[in-house]
Amino acid sequence: AYDDYIFWRTSGGVRITEPNQACSQWHSGTFPYQIEMARVPFAVGRKVEGFERFWDSRGAYKISEDGQTYYPIITSKADEFPYMGGDAKPIKAADLEGVDILPLKDYVSGIARKYGPDPRSGIDYLEGTYLINQPNGVNDFYEIDKAYRPRIYGMMGWDPDKPAYFPDYKKDRDKILKDYIKGYFGNQIEVTEGFYSPVPGLSKHLKDTMPRIARNGYRKVVLTKPITDHNLYANNYWDLRLSYQSLCRAGFDKDDIELSHIRMYGRTPEYNYILHKNLRRHLDVIDPEDEVAVIYATFGAPWPGANPVGPMSNSTPFINEFFHENAYLNFLSIKRYIEEHEKDYNISFKRTGGNGSVDA
Repeated sequence: AYDDYIFWRTSGGVRITEPNQACSQWHSGTFPYQIEMARVPFAVGRKVEGFERFWDSRGAYKISEDGQTYYPIITSKADEFPYMGGDAKPIKAADLEGVDILPLKDYVSGIARKYGPDPRSGIDYLEGTYLINQPNGVNDFYEIDKAYRPRIYGMMGWDPDKPAYFPDYKKDRDKILKDYIKGYFGNQIEVTEGFYSPVPGLSKHLKDTMPRIARNGYRKVVLTKPITDHNLYANNYWDLRLSYQSLCRAGFDKDDIELSHIRMYGRTPEYNYILHKNLRRHLDVIDPEDEVAVIYATFGAPWPGANPVGPMSNSTPFINEFFHENAYLNFLSIKRYIEEHEKDYNISFKRTGGNGSVDA
């Protein structure tokens, strides 16, 4: 559910069907290709006449134990989830003569994501999953991402059948924060949460939190978040504009809400300490005599480039600032911190090659 809403927003969000549509002033791009958050070009996330193959040109399937039938990864009906499509049918292997069929582990996408076996163990977490090179009515971007999930679970050691993980530090931090503010301000300030997307039953959604705040009579709001993002793409498109849109769609005028938008922390010693601490549990299983290569990764990046016009538009601005600020400068910060504070391991941030496979 968390990823589904992110997919919905990044594949366009609320569809703009007419110029000057209500609450559309926070979309980017030109009509009719306006979009809330452009993590993919418009026609990749939305079906556009003449560009259908960008939206759906293949299907992801699991093969039966007897090897005679391919069953779709996405089994939803076409009307269950906007923009995803659906109604994919099982296919008999005998009906696929002449059709290209590729094991998902061998797929090479247009991004840096790897689909091959775990380079540490050789385990193929995508064994039995295939891409069939013909449309099946499901959006490729969504479908392949879902098919890829078992590799994430396997690489990270997660059990997909267990309930969603909600870290204890998150509960502790929120309680400390609420107690701290209450101690200084009493009942003058209400502390609540609103995530980019919710974990059902565990966290609240920003698009629901903002109208709830307004309905409860609050007219002064401080919007902040405890992560490293500090760039126009993250600040504006991930939370500020979503806040404005949510208020507007609930019938409120954003100008009636005094909304202050601040950052909580980013490239700080405290944050770098947490990253280093998280890294330690992985270092603990490595021989201190070995050299360790560390790769710094960032999530939620917009599609490179910013063409604002047409079906292949990717209109979110400030793309270069995101990569410079959110990726490069954050990387330099943690690199310098670890080089200074890591005493037990020989860590390199610029090694290539390595053992295992091309993933290493």
